[in-house]
Formats: sequence, structure tokens, C-alpha cells
Amino acid sequence: MPIYNRGDGIMVVRKASAMLNAQDDNGLLVGKWDDDYSMGTAPTLWTGSVKILLQYANTGIPICYAQCWVFAGVFNTWNQVRHSIWNYHCWNEVNMTRPDLPQGLGGWQVVDGTPQETSDGHFRCGPASVNAIKEGLLCHPFDSGFVFAEVNSDLVCKKRDRYGTLTPFRVDTTHIGLAMYTKGIGSDAPHNVTHNYKYREGSAEDKITMDRAEEYGCERDHSDYPVSELSVTMKTGEVSLGHDFDLVLQFENQGTDSKEVQAHLAGEVVFYTGVIASTFKYDSFSVTVPAGQTEHVVRITYLEYKAHLGSQLSLHFMLTGQADDQSLSAFTVIQLLTPPLVLTVSGITQIQQEMFVTCDFTNPFDFDLEGVQMVMEGPGLMSERTRQYDKISSQSSISWKENFIPRLAGPRRLMAALACKSLCQVSGIVDINIAPLGEATEPNPAYYVQPPPENHY
Repeated sequence: MPIYNRGDGIMVVRKASAMLNAQDDNGLLVGKWDDDYSMGTAPTLWTGSVKILLQYANTGIPICYAQCWVFAGVFNTWNQVRHSIWNYHCWNEVNMTRPDLPQGLGGWQVVDGTPQETSDGHFRCGPASVNAIKEGLLCHPFDSGFVFAEVNSDLVCKKRDRYGTLTPFRVDTTHIGLAMYTKGIGSDAPHNVTHNYKYREGSAEDKITMDRAEEYGCERDHSDYPVSELSVTMKTGEVSLGHDFDLVLQFENQGTDSKEVQAHLAGEVVFYTGVIASTFKYDSFSVTVPAGQTEHVVRITYLEYKAHLGSQLSLHFMLTGQADDQSLSAFTVIQLLTPPLVLTVSGITQIQQEMFVTCDFTNPFDFDLEGVQMVMEGPGLMSERTRQYDKISSQSSISWKENFIPRLAGPRRLMAALACKSLCQVSGIVDINIAPLGEATEPNPAYYVQPPPENHY
């Protein structure tokens, strides 16, 4: 980067967005969205950014592998900025003045290092003014239209006739961009920042924004589709990997006469990007829907989806149906929950005092886990430690113990992660408060247990 640009925050973050990915300029991280990570580290196995940055600085070779949360996390370390998450996609925000934009469009700016589309010839995105996105001012640099589409796109449902022609029959303007969250300051609680990006759906301000966006080239479907008397939703509770579950199809008939619905249900394993990895279920059935509501329950067994999972944990279900001249559709994505790693810590919780951490894991599945990689790390506590297991047999347990000497005082966190070809997204944390030198501590060793997080196995 030319020296004369290094004092320009806009150019610096734009360059960083491009350099975070190795797509076209030998940058920091190699993006990979499939099940084979044998030539590097699985994206779910990273516990921090330091190792990634140091390895790249020492070798100059792009680091394998990353997905959106890794790109965003590393950018966060590089720039010390806010981190936002949207529907399993992560990007960053930086706060800066924008002398190149009209007044009021400075402040928080979206920057995204995940390679999706090129911008001025490179895979990068931003900085795009959050205020400009909220107001539909898509004419301003950089990539405001792309980010606007990420949080405001409409879902258009189409049906295919016997000749293969696709015809729209419903538009859902609320499904995409339901919520944007960032990490709360000083806590792990999510902080809702949706109002920073968009006005309330259907409000007068929202209509003005959407109309303005169309003036700048945003295309929308304004077709007037007839209101159907029939609708359907799909519901299920939390589902743990390895368990059967019920998919509840709730049909609603706002008419006065019963309707016979010819329905088709497809079940697929998908990547978090929505790309289909494998189809494991396709059923056709009929449902009589009287006036009012009726439920139809479909039992999904572990044996149905087990062989199709690979290392993915997302199941996508799509229901389509037809009753006379009325079409209906619904879909849902179910995230399978994994068993946690349980971390326990013992020792004197003070700088320069030896402590110990034990990571315990039990394989609850009916299959062995092979080629298991585990990592453990704690900023200010210990550098990354690794452990490999050739096999963790079904129903067996492992226990991994490490010692460490805290370097920094205050609230600290140890993190651990596990990944193998047949299981990923397994992690655990433990929080510790480290006392500075000279401060009185308990005479007996302290002992901490971090309970499994909510929504876990």
C-alpha cells in the first residue's frame, strides 16, 4: 500500500478487506466451504486470531482455512473494531469520519473480508456507511448496494408448471434481514443493532428508504399476488445431534370449506451458506385442512439424516403444496446441537502462579470419532495448545490436562474446541478472574466449572 495512503482510514480498511482473503492477492486467509479441511485447520477449530496473524507474518503464505466468522474475527483483532453477525454471516464495523461522503454518513461503516463479490477488481467490501444503508442512499461508495441487499432482500416464492416455466406466487418482505446483532460491551449478551441498519418493516420511513433505493437501481417485485386462504408454517424444538425429532406442519385455512392439500416435503443437509450438501428425504402426502387450523406431524429419524451429515449440522426442510388453484410453501433450517467440552480450572488465581485446566469430553454417539483435533487457548493465560486423538470410541471419554501461568490480571477466558471429519462446532469455555501481584487470594486452590452453554447438547 503506498505510504501516502496509510493515513487515510478509508483506504486502509478497504485494503484490509481485500488482504484478509487470499482469493486474488495472496492475502491472509483461504476461504473454504466444504467438508475437506485435511490440508489445513477446520474453520471451527480456531480459538483466536493471534496464531493466524503470526503464522502469516512469519511465512507470507495464506492460512488454511476460514469462513465468515474467521475473516471477521481476524479483522477485529487487526483493527480492534465492532463485530456483527447476520444469519450465520459475519462482518465488521469501523467507526470513522467520511470526508468523501455528505454530512451525516460518517460514523459506523461496514467492512467485510469474506470474499463474495469483487469491488473495483478485488474481492473486498466496504467501507459502506451504515447510515447510508438505512436511508437507501446506495449511490455512495463503497458497496452500499451489496450490503443493503444483504439486510433488505425480498424472498420471492415461485412455482414451476408442467412445461418448466417458473411463476411467482408470493413475496415475503420480512424473512431476510430479520435481525443484526453484535456482542454486548463487557458481556457475552447479544446487542441488537437492527435499528441502525433499517427502519421498522412496513413503516412510513421504511417505505421511503425502499423507494429511494429503487431510484438508485435496486430492483424489487411489485406484482400484486392474490391473498391465499391457505398457509403453512413449520415448527420444531431444539434438536441434538443423534436424536429423532418431530417436524410439526401447521396448516391454516381462512376459508369456510375444507381444502385437500397435495404436499411435498424435502429434507436436505446444507452448509451455513445455504448450499445443499445432500438430500436425505423427499415425501409426498395429502392433508385435509378444515376451516381453521390443523397439524400434521412428520417424524424425522436420526437414521435418515445420519449418513448424509458429513461435518455439517444444518438441516433444511422445504414444504410445497397445492390445493385447487392455491399454492403454499414454507421452509425452516434446524441447527443440530452438539455435546460440549467441559473445562475445569484449579490453582491460585493470581499472576505468575501455576494453574491447571482440564478439558473433558464424552462421545455420546453410536459411532467412533476418528482423527480428532483439539485446541485450547486463553489470551493472557496461555498460548495455543493442541492435542490429537486417533480415535474416541463411542460412549467413551477423554480428559486433557494442561498447566499454565497467567500473565495478565483481570477477567480472563480459556477456550477449547474439537473437530474431526464427522463432528465439528464442539467447544467449551471457562471464565477466570486473575488477581494482580500482591493482592490477597484464597489460601486454598480455587476451582471453577463452566456449565455447558444454553442451546447445547
